[in-house]
Parts: sequence; structure tokens; C-alpha cells
Amino acid sequence: MDQAIQAAGRYLPRKTVDRIIAFLADLQIDDGGFRGRSTTSDLYYTAFAAETLAGLSAPPDAGRLLGYLAECVDPSGLDLVHLASWIRCAKLLGADGAALLADKLADERLGAFYDSGGGYRLDRADDGPSVYGSFMALYARQCLSPPIPPQADTIRFVQSCRRPDGGFANQPNLPAGTTPTTAAAVILLHEAQQPVCPETIDWLRARGDGQSGFYATETAPVPDLLSTATALHALAERGVCLQSLREASLDYIHSLWNPRGGFHGHWADPILDAEYTFYGVLAIGHLA
Repeated sequence: MDQAIQAAGRYLPRKTVDRIIAFLADLQIDDGGFRGRSTTSDLYYTAFAAETLAGLSAPPDAGRLLGYLAECVDPSGLDLVHLASWIRCAKLLGADGAALLADKLADERLGAFYDSGGGYRLDRADDGPSVYGSFMALYARQCLSPPIPPQADTIRFVQSCRRPDGGFANQPNLPAGTTPTTAAAVILLHEAQQPVCPETIDWLRARGDGQSGFYATETAPVPDLLSTATALHALAERGVCLQSLREASLDYIHSLWNPRGGFHGHWADPILDAEYTFYGVLAIGHLA
């Protein structure tokens, strides 16, 4: 992901990159965190903003971000998504972040979300593990030193979520796959150096209609940026040539661009935020 963000920074016109940087920087508020879709700081959106800015060679002020992580957020009370976001932000801070991780975080904290079924729950109260939870655990564990790859039982859980058509559902009991979940499963398998069946790659490619972006499901009425970015990321990681998808995907991503410096999530989304701006830049980086 970092490499794709950097590639987008080299590919996009300097004026566009500067607008993205300015838009994201403007989301940082007094406590050092970044706004989400409200007026207050949000750890989840802070991770997207900080990661995009770092990839575009304009990292956020380290002192302000460190103050936010150390003073405004208690990692012991976070769910898995926000804990992973906290870890990623700390990792981006380099030596200061490493000290923060060593002082306040152990691998056991991530382990609290592990389920005996092999995957990870997003919250301790969840009724079971999910592919998304397992992906977020991987996302966090790659930031630790040394990085920790997916465990064998987590991969077995992920494989149990594959549907007969090649798509992956978020949990084994769900009937159909979705594009973001299938992309997450592909990344987990790839990081564990496990094979990905051709049917899964075909299923993922088929979510792009060749005329715009990627659709979340076979029946989704419109494409969306999350599905487009995650599909392109997973396909690129597996070495799939994206040339046939390039023109239509770039046109679609461009249709979601706002001159203020951010990206909308889909054609009907009126709000700009750090998350979808990250996905827009990530997708462009892979296509570049």
C-alpha cells in the first residue's frame, strides 16, 4: 500500500498532489487527530490521513500526532479496527512511535480478539470471527517488530469463507462474497504464501465491468471506490496485469475527484473524507 501511494504521488500532477495534501492537512484539529465525517477527531480516519500524507512525502507533524496517540486515546479500550489504526499511526512516527508501542502495547492485546475458530473478531462481543477482522489483525501485526504473518489456523478460517463461485464472504455462514472481503482474503492468502485459486481471481476481475469501477457484489447497482481500490490492490499483489482495466478505472476514479483535494466514495456520496481519499490515491497508484 505504501508503494502504491508513493507511485500515485509520482504519477499525479504536482498541483493535484498539493491539493490532496492541503485537504488532508486541513482535517487535523487541535488535539492532533484528524476529523472523520464529523467535527471531532477520529482514530480510524486519522490513520488514513496520516498514511496518505506520509506516502505523498508530506507526513503530519509528529509531535501533534504523538500527543494525540499518547494523551487522547486509550488503546486498552479500543475495538480491533481502532486498535489497528492506533498501531499504524504509531508505526508512522518512527522512533517515537516505536517507544509508544513498546510502552503501551503488546501482541497480547491483539490476541484478545483472536477466536478459537481461527480468525479474529472485530470486537470482543462479536458472535464470531470474520475475514475483515483477520485482515485488520494482519494490518496491525505487519507494523510490529518483527512483522507477524497470518497464522495457519487463521488461513484455514479464511479459506472456509470461500464460496463455490470463488468469492469470499465475511463469515462462513454467509451465502455470497463481496469485493472488499474477497480482496482482503486474497491479501491474507498472499501474505501467508498460500495459493489463490483462479476462480477467485476471475470472480474479482468480474466485479469490474470494463466501463467504470468495481462493484461490491454481483447485484450492486453502482460501483464504489472502496471496491475499486481494494480489488485493484489485491489483483496487483497477485501480479495480475491491470492494463485492460486501466482506462475505465482511471475514468471512474476521476469522476469521484473533487477539486477541494479529496475523493467521494461513490457517485451519490456528497462528503469528502480521508478514507476515500486514501482509496482514490491507492487505486491510482496501482494503475500508474
